[in-house]
Amino acid sequence: MKASPLISFDKKEIQYYKGIRIKTDTNLHEQLSEYIVKNFDKNIKILDWGCGEGALSQKLKDLGYYVFSVDMNKNDFKAETDFFHLNFNDSNKVNEFIKEYSQKFDLILGIEVIEHVKSPWQYIENIYKLCNPETVVIVSTPNVASWWGRFWFLIKGELWGFSENGWKDPGHINPVLDFEIRNILRESKFKIIDFFNGGNQPIIWVYNWKRFLISIIFLPLYPFMQGIKKGWVNCYVFKKDEIDR
Repeated sequence: MKASPLISFDKKEIQYYKGIRIKTDTNLHEQLSEYIVKNFDKNIKILDWGCGEGALSQKLKDLGYYVFSVDMNKNDFKAETDFFHLNFNDSNKVNEFIKEYSQKFDLILGIEVIEHVKSPWQYIENIYKLCNPETVVIVSTPNVASWWGRFWFLIKGELWGFSENGWKDPGHINPVLDFEIRNILRESKFKIIDFFNGGNQPIIWVYNWKRFLISIIFLPLYPFMQGIKKGWVNCYVFKKDEIDR
């Protein structure tokens, strides 16, 4: 499940896991699950911080992990994991949660959440307060610098997924570029320990004849593109900086 296969027919259709809607890009939950299985024992406690309907929570539970799922939309939650309803826009409630659950989790997941919040800085600060010295965090966010994102900006003058329509649904209000999140993490006293591309952004995208044609036109430029051109999603793995631990 490469994040950037040479050719793919991916049509970005809605996908489900055990009847639970997957609100991320194609393959991302599978890629994250493989990464977690490879790097973490089954005895850890996982916080799914902004879990949506709970598709990833359920998948990790089925793999043998304990998952504590948190989201503000309790009526949408469908997973069979421990669940906490939290209004992320109520700072008092968030602080109460942090006070009660701080340092209790070994792995914190913020999957496709940071682009939905009003303040990425506050989002990272809240995660910092939840971490113990050894807690590992994985945060993912759309890669607006993918080759498709560059094409879209060239033609439309807006970042892919971040427009008037995207503001309303799925609620993308803050594009977070790679240099931005790296600096937020550094200034928030986190240290990045790993990074990988996620989702599915093929080099030749046989979605329909239009996107196939665009892929062929952009193909000669692909080797010369700088920055993070691969993957639909950027995944950052980090923990508290040793200096601050």
